Amino acid sequence: MKKNILALPLIALAALIAIAPVAGSAAPAPRNAEQMKALDYLIGTWNCSFSAGGQSGTNVSTFTPVMDGAWLQETEAVRTKSGGLYVTTMHYTGYDPDEKRYMHVGPDANGGYEVAYTTDFQTFHTLLPAGQEDATFTKVSDTEFSLREPFTQDGRHMVYLNTCKKAP
Repeated sequence: MKKNILALPLIALAALIAIAPVAGSAAPAPRNAEQMKALDYLIGTWNCSFSAGGQSGTNVSTFTPVMDGAWLQETEAVRTKSGGLYVTTMHYTGYDPDEKRYMHVGPDANGGYEVAYTTDFQTFHTLLPAGQEDATFTKVSDTEFSLREPFTQDGRHMVYLNTCKKAP
């Protein structure tokens, strides 16, 4: 029997090609890709200032697409006026095509959390914690937004105001 010395390397090469990922192939777009594209202007770093009750300070928010673009992750480091770290949060915003609304969920490093939804990306209806009022997100431009969030703390009604400008 005559051996073909090229046959084994060719068989091995064919096997590698068959199991190797296709170069340049990407994961399929998520079902909410079209709606998430509307939030692309948020991607990047934002420098913000806030006031809430008698407190004020700054925060840096960074928005990054995650899970193949199905969600937008926001990390936020909030500092008091004196520069001390007040709280760190991580929020996720995604679009639920079945419910036809954006969902916003996020825990913070103080053990708190929030779950809200919006159909217009302006009025956010808080589901949890229960009893919180609606928040208002205002897109001023692709490089500026504000957020107004009424809340109750220790029996006092207060408003969290946050204004943000996109970092260059």
